[in-house]
Amino acid sequence: MQSLPAPGLAILPQYFSSSPLKLILYGQTLSKSMTVNIVGGAPLFTITGDLFSRSHRRTVMDASSSTKLFQVRKDGLGGRHYYAEVSENGPKLFTMEIRKKLFHRPTAAVRFTNQADSGRTEVTMEYIPAIVGDNGSFTYNGQVVAVIEKRMSLGGEYHLTIASGLDPAVVVGVTIAMIDRAKD
Repeated sequence: MQSLPAPGLAILPQYFSSSPLKLILYGQTLSKSMTVNIVGGAPLFTITGDLFSRSHRRTVMDASSSTKLFQVRKDGLGGRHYYAEVSENGPKLFTMEIRKKLFHRPTAAVRFTNQADSGRTEVTMEYIPAIVGDNGSFTYNGQVVAVIEKRMSLGGEYHLTIASGLDPAVVVGVTIAMIDRAKD
């Protein structure tokens, strides 16, 4: 996987990485809570969720400080739209639209304002599922920038490989939405 050219892509520039990242997202059995760890390292994000939320809200927090970063929510438009916001009805960090199905698997378009260039560029990334299994990849301008691999575990385990120059927060947020969508 090639590095993204400068300035890179980010929704939360403080998590921007100049080197490739390997993360593991661990789901908890009978819960919407998750942790995201750097492979061989410390937790990066914690995710909490309300089992009875109509909007399927999940809150993403910094694992070291417990600071709320954003929440991922399902829009009420037939379950095809998700978005991330900093606060209730606040500005959107990204929007995601589930689109056509490829071999009965959903693809998605993710749109956000690139904070790596001070918000001067609107970005669209594509999520493309693998033909078999619960794996997929994110592309930007035809280049694979992140890969998701689901591993078998009771609560769900997802391995994320993220190119250098890409903010892991956007990949984690969209992965949360895709997991939620797969459970509908």
